[in-house]
Amino acid sequence: MGGGWLGGGWQGGGWQGGGWQGGGWQGGGWAGGGGDGLYTMRADRPLVAEDLNPDFNGTPKFPRGAWNSDLFALHFLPDFLTAKVSGKTWNQAITVNPNIPKVVMPGGVVSPGDDSIDDLRILAVTERPEALGEILNQHQDQQLCFMQLLMMTASSHPATFFAMKLAARIGEVVMIRLKRQFNRPRPTQYYPALYPPVPVPGHAAYPAGHSLIAHLTARVLIEITTPTSGTSPYEKSLIKLADQIGLNRVIAGFHFRSDITEGAAAGVLTHQFLTGIPARNVTAPDFDYASVVSAAKAEWK
Repeated sequence: MGGGWLGGGWQGGGWQGGGWQGGGWQGGGWAGGGGDGLYTMRADRPLVAEDLNPDFNGTPKFPRGAWNSDLFALHFLPDFLTAKVSGKTWNQAITVNPNIPKVVMPGGVVSPGDDSIDDLRILAVTERPEALGEILNQHQDQQLCFMQLLMMTASSHPATFFAMKLAARIGEVVMIRLKRQFNRPRPTQYYPALYPPVPVPGHAAYPAGHSLIAHLTARVLIEITTPTSGTSPYEKSLIKLADQIGLNRVIAGFHFRSDITEGAAAGVLTHQFLTGIPARNVTAPDFDYASVVSAAKAEWK
């Protein structure tokens, strides 16, 4: 999703070229802090050779707006990892069904609740050709899909954009912890001929990370765009988009349906945990989840 480990990452792009949720800190992408620019000047008269004495009033400071949002969001991780909500830490509160469904190979008898390889084969033939554009787009950077839906950019709604980045960083921690706990094989390990259109990500299948982060992002954006009274006008569309992102991962052959279902449930639980973290009395540039949401909500009044 921008390079990183789901769209290239340490399998072929890395955090210096992308950052999987769009941006990346060494090159960027339009939403993450500049493009891959190359700036040159004349070799015989470089700018630095001129005697230009800057007239600063005091010592320069690195501006908040120049920070890469992906990296600045990492500042919140210690708070998230040590917080307790209703007496529970994040890894106690955010769980998924430990009973992973049985995988039924082609021609086998499928019982309710089973994951079927034939189901994925049918989807690959009947749905994948038409869904391929969405699959590739969402694999590269699902955040852009949410931004398109809300008709926003990183410049038009910087606080909302930062809230999305915060959700992505938290979602990554949660998904990797759960994936490592269950270590479920990918569908292609059962049936290689599923052959997804892009390389299989280098982490286990259960629960699905795209689904988890999509539903966490959707809930955060619903919270942000909900007026003082009433409901968010984007609520149904945001949830539908999150559902579609998850389904496309099944169509692509990356996941079983149960991976997607539990990823979505974990995303909702993660949002509930975030909203339960007590607000602190913070002043910029420090922040907590409540202050991030408050700043973002002001952009939608």
